Amino acid sequence: SQTIFNGDFMTIDTALNIDMAKSNHLRNDFQGLFSNKIKPFFDAFRPQKNSLDLNSMLAGNPEKSFLIRVSGDSMVGAGIDNNDTLLVDSDLQPEDGKIVVAQINNKLAVKRLKYYGTELYLISENDKYSPIRIYPEDEFFVWGVVKSVIKHM
Repeated sequence: SQTIFNGDFMTIDTALNIDMAKSNHLRNDFQGLFSNKIKPFFDAFRPQKNSLDLNSMLAGNPEKSFLIRVSGDSMVGAGIDNNDTLLVDSDLQPEDGKIVVAQINNKLAVKRLKYYGTELYLISENDKYSPIRIYPEDEFFVWGVVKSVIKHM
């Protein structure tokens, strides 16, 4: 994967736009990968009245959502580990205390957004890293709010 930046920030290795898969499509893709021996397993998960919809459960607004893969240890205290994939919603309001994907002076970061009075900071969830204060002269933009962490096994 292509590294977008390095440094004290948690590195974002890969940024991908997503078209969230429908559960039927996902089930059919997996079914094609394996033998018919597991077909009864998937039959048990055929859509029903109360079935789970991954689009609404995870992305809420797929047109405004994207996935990124991160590397680094600056957010381990928030459960975001090296090589995790984050589901980010660019339509959510970046509020105090939310974990965001932000751009500061042409560097991307995954950090917790924190206001202290009139001062704005990006906070790591690892004591090894200092808070990053955002100054008025900084070029600062929030790409979206992290909604979910996908772990890779």
